[in-house]
Amino acid sequence: MATTNFYTTEAHENAVVISVTSEAAAFLPKECLLDQNLDKSWVPSSTSNQNIDVDCGSAVTVDAMGLWIKNYDTDFSGISIYRYGSANNVDWDLLNPTLTPTNGVPLVYSDLGSQASYRYWRFHIEGIPSLPYVTQVFLLRKRSLSRNHVRNGSVDYPKFDNTAVITTGNRQHIHYNYKNSIQHFDRKYHLVNSTDLTWVDNVISDCSGRRNIFIYNVDTPSAASYVCRMENDYTTYNEIAAYYREVTLKFNSLPYIEAGETI
Repeated sequence: MATTNFYTTEAHENAVVISVTSEAAAFLPKECLLDQNLDKSWVPSSTSNQNIDVDCGSAVTVDAMGLWIKNYDTDFSGISIYRYGSANNVDWDLLNPTLTPTNGVPLVYSDLGSQASYRYWRFHIEGIPSLPYVTQVFLLRKRSLSRNHVRNGSVDYPKFDNTAVITTGNRQHIHYNYKNSIQHFDRKYHLVNSTDLTWVDNVISDCSGRRNIFIYNVDTPSAASYVCRMENDYTTYNEIAAYYREVTLKFNSLPYIEAGETI
């Protein structure tokens, strides 16, 4: 049976990237790694081993960690990404397993061996063949439902992230910003017990409407995954009976520049 996973980023609420090993001057500073934009890149100044250190302000609970690598047309499948946690930014605990990117896929993430709680988090990258363009780091809480959405009332379809400009004479000009389309999802779920209600409440609370991005995935991180944002600031239930409700979550994947392009 399929498992629905929403990997939420509530841990990012007070998080800042406090240090990186190096930073190429021609690109954006390390702060862009938490700005929810998949096109703005931090790039190291060399291919030597790199650290990205994040301070969440206080201890947060994390189930998975990952990166978005913009120039995924480059083969980074040989690099190793080690993940660490620390209570004091001095003593670091290695969190298994090691991450390895899949060639041609920008999003690289996986569950930790076990849930962890720390204030400080580190991504340590080794074996870099050429400069990676890293646009986001992810500290993720995994919210899982032990089944998939119901087909009746659930739809998904591609659409373009368009920009509309009004010019003289009240003429509207519309153009799309990206070659790749974004994906819209309407996902309807039957909630049949208190555990299900807690699941959707946690997803809604973590996302805080449209404020926090998340990764949507069915089954395992090796399956198709999308970095998304909720379409609305609130969600309502359709109450059928006690502990039996329906809810439809509406969300869109984030746009990004395709491999090989620049911004």
